[in-house]
Amino acid sequence: MLVKHKKNLILENPKAVLFDTDNKLNEYRPANTAANDAVYRKAKIYSE
Repeated sequence: MLVKHKKNLILENPKAVLFDTDNKLNEYRPANTAANDAVYRKAKIYSE
């Protein structure tokens, strides 16, 4: 359900809906931490 909290806000239907269909729920924090660490390591390599 779309809820309008501001009078001048234009509401639109979503462009896509994503479903997790592999029958498991993944925790966000461990994957996000690993991804951030990989980006920082790669950035450090290129900045030296």
